[in-house]
Amino acid sequence: MLIPIPRVCDGVFDCSDLSDECMCSHPLPVCGAIQLRNINLHCDVGQMSCGDRKCIARHQVCDGVVDCMDYRDERSDEVGCVGRFYCGTVGGKMVSIKDVYVCDQIFHCVDQSDEMNCTDDNRFYCVNKDPLFVQSYQVMNNRLDCSDGSDECPDDLTERYMGMVSSNYDIIASPVLRVFLWIFGIIATVGNLAVIVGELRSIPASLRKGYSASLRTNHILVLNLAISDLIMGVYLIVLGSMGIKYGGKFCAHAKHWMGSGTCQALGVMVFVSTETSVMIMVTLTAFRLYAVYKPLKSKFRPPVGVALSIVSFIWIISIVAALIPAMPPLQRFFTDTVLMESPFFRHGDVSFAIAKTFVLKLLTFDPAAVNLTTVQVNMARTATSWDDLESIKFATKHGVDLQDMQYYSGFYNANSVCTPKLFVTSQETGWAYPIVTAAFNFTAFVFVASSYVIIYVKARRYAMHFDISSPRVMLQHRAMQRKIIRLIVTDFCCWVPISITVFVRFSGIEVPDIMYAVSAVVLLPLNSALNPILYSDFVDGIQTKVHRKFAESASSLYRRSRTLSLRPSITVETNL
Repeated sequence: MLIPIPRVCDGVFDCSDLSDECMCSHPLPVCGAIQLRNINLHCDVGQMSCGDRKCIARHQVCDGVVDCMDYRDERSDEVGCVGRFYCGTVGGKMVSIKDVYVCDQIFHCVDQSDEMNCTDDNRFYCVNKDPLFVQSYQVMNNRLDCSDGSDECPDDLTERYMGMVSSNYDIIASPVLRVFLWIFGIIATVGNLAVIVGELRSIPASLRKGYSASLRTNHILVLNLAISDLIMGVYLIVLGSMGIKYGGKFCAHAKHWMGSGTCQALGVMVFVSTETSVMIMVTLTAFRLYAVYKPLKSKFRPPVGVALSIVSFIWIISIVAALIPAMPPLQRFFTDTVLMESPFFRHGDVSFAIAKTFVLKLLTFDPAAVNLTTVQVNMARTATSWDDLESIKFATKHGVDLQDMQYYSGFYNANSVCTPKLFVTSQETGWAYPIVTAAFNFTAFVFVASSYVIIYVKARRYAMHFDISSPRVMLQHRAMQRKIIRLIVTDFCCWVPISITVFVRFSGIEVPDIMYAVSAVVLLPLNSALNPILYSDFVDGIQTKVHRKFAESASSLYRRSRTLSLRPSITVETNL
């Protein structure tokens, strides 16, 4: 066989006996393993011996397929295969492939190692490698393309979604806050249940003759306060349970969770619990203040019917106010972000400002848009709500449909713990709701705190005026002082930080993300966990029992010590 000179020693075998490449001054490494002359009785010229009397043809050497039992036909140290990528697993049939097949998005190696660590095409590797990778356009497209959902949770892109409270793995990122969640949840649930049972036993007795109206009203209000705070305890327990359910995999289910009816229901529970609790505390304080200034009239006022009417009104107001942001016709007025199926939005999460800009540009610059009028363009330019955008009827070749939107980030599902959206700016939708709520709660705190200060001062002046200085009266004054301090401090710790933070954020100052988590897990549940202790006789009863036990123990110890000290003298007298 004759071949042109340029094809000699060019790295490609053309002659059947390999002489065009193996007789060169610098032969290929594989030439050392190929039988060039018929010196081996069991292998023909151009074949390779596997060492076990098996011979293979030259095209089977370095072809990626194992033909020799000891892998010598594919081992680089034996035959010097060049331009090959060796797969990570040598147990498979294909042990190496040509370099050109690496990172071509087709699996050639059994272990898929030829498609690992490829960075040029911006692919995304699934955490659990099922599948090994997805395309870059599939990342954060609101579909779980990776079986573990990790394509929706890349570490470098999810901070704006998960940064406030949660992480890629947990509903509440901080382990410390997760502990507080369960502590407050258990205390609020157990404590308020205990108060409810106690008040239900006390109310029938208080309705009999001989009990003042103020005492009856106090029992009714404390009972309803415990019920409202119990709702917060249930919320904390449910949230903690959901945290266990989604533990280690939350990001993949984050949007589903925050857009779910369960999250909306939890948010409504938080609003009802907090606002009912605030209004009942204000009512309790007002009646106690009335009893201080009108002690005689407070024995007969307010009647039980009036107290029940006030409580019913409080519950109705709280429930209606909580349901308004969750009602489908009104929900859009509290929504900042929607999920929209469109090729123009990579992540599917579209804020109102972005959607408005997009619609305006589409109507203005897209020549394929039909049935356009100046009125429609002006409507897009002056739109201030999702209703305004949805009312614009137009069609383009891109098939953009503003009617197909899922409301996602609203008043109750702006964060993973489903609390009302507290910290807003004037540019956000529905900003008036949290501002009015925060102003009301702050005003309520000022009223409660100032009222209890007035109650204490009034009681102290009364004692000084009548020169009441008996030990029993002084103990009562000190007990009242401690109780008032506890009430004011706990209300201050709960509402003042939240209210101030709301006003600071509304003024345009950035608020650390941790404040949302602390507010949701610590500050809001604080009163619910402590109110059973503060507004019932729970603490006072415990203190009374402790003091009685301590006094009894001290008295018993004193008598025993006196008996022991007298015993020797009695013995001496007996001997005499």
